[in-house]
Amino acid sequence: MLHEQAWVAVLHPALSTITFEIEREDMKGLSTSVATYILSNCLESPEDQILKTVQINVYLGFPPEGTPDPPVPSEDPSCEKLRQKCALFLERGEINVSLVYDF
Repeated sequence: MLHEQAWVAVLHPALSTITFEIEREDMKGLSTSVATYILSNCLESPEDQILKTVQINVYLGFPPEGTPDPPVPSEDPSCEKLRQKCALFLERGEINVSLVYDF
C-alpha cells in the first residue's frame, strides 16, 4: 500500500493530463493515493484548475481461456470507489479507466 500523499509529493502539480498504469492487484492499494493526487489538483475555482484528464490503465494479467474482452470498468469496485471519491473533480474533468489484458 502506498502512502496517500505519495503522488502529491512527487508529481508536478500543474499537469493537465496524467496517465496511471496499474496492475489490478495493486489498484485497491493505490486508489487512495491516486484519488488524493486528483483531489489535490481540484482547485476551489474551476477556472484555475489545470488537471482536466486522468487516464487509468488497469492491467488484468493474461485473460482466462475463452475470454475475448476485458470486463467493463464500471464492474470493477475499486474503479467505482475512485469515481465516488473524486466526484468534485468529475464535475470539472474526466477520469477514464481502461481494463486491459496483457498479451
